[in-house]
Amino acid sequence: AVVLPSLSNSVFADVLHGLETRLEQAGHHPILGVSNYDPHQEERLVADLLSWRPAGLVLAPAVSTAETRRLLAASGVPVVEIMDVDPAPIDTTVGLSQRGAGRAMAHYLLGRGYRRFAYVGHDISTAPRALSRLLGLKEALAEAEVSLAATVMAPGPSSVPLGRNAVAQLLQDCPVGDETGPLVVCFSNDDMAVGGMFHAMSAGLDVPGDIALAGFNGLAIGQALPLPLTTIASRRVEMGERAGDALLARVQGKSVPKVQDVGFRLIIGSTA
Repeated sequence: AVVLPSLSNSVFADVLHGLETRLEQAGHHPILGVSNYDPHQEERLVADLLSWRPAGLVLAPAVSTAETRRLLAASGVPVVEIMDVDPAPIDTTVGLSQRGAGRAMAHYLLGRGYRRFAYVGHDISTAPRALSRLLGLKEALAEAEVSLAATVMAPGPSSVPLGRNAVAQLLQDCPVGDETGPLVVCFSNDDMAVGGMFHAMSAGLDVPGDIALAGFNGLAIGQALPLPLTTIASRRVEMGERAGDALLARVQGKSVPKVQDVGFRLIIGSTA
């Protein structure tokens, strides 16, 4: 059984590809449920899928309810949580430190001399990984005695148009230009950052002279921009493959590390 928050987001499609490859090679078939970032829908899916007595369950949590956690802990089947290794897992977790990724981006940008920061994100009330990255970013900035000059949280799931509109809103209250110095905008993910790039192009802003942009995920669209996006790449296919390997080992009664960190990679693009 597999429960993911979205399939319209290519991040989870990549993870699922790696997972399916490993499971189907071993003769197992994944049955998929999509929660749409709704914790109560996630709870219903987990209950329904467990009632079919699957060999194991893979979950990319939204903001899981206490009942979801209870169901998983009491299920008696191997459970592999994916995407974030920082929260304590019920059984096994495979992913990366989302908080560490936020800190890493802050360290890189501070090292490049930026001191004026802003953040643009989507609704993170049901997106704990985006929230963790933001907390890591703010922690690292605070250690350098730097704070966010502005924050825009756009309602709804992340998208390119949402990012474009959010940056337009941000710049109304946080102007850029020679007198203020460059503003670096950190985005919740690459989709939002690509939208920010489109707004900068349409407004005639110099990137990165007036406004610098930094994303997360390392999506192909970000690297295909006229100026490749500075971002952090998550190893999504590998994450799915290793989650599949961990689940298969647990099904066979083997022990596996409780936490498997696949890490991440900074992509130094041209936008920051």
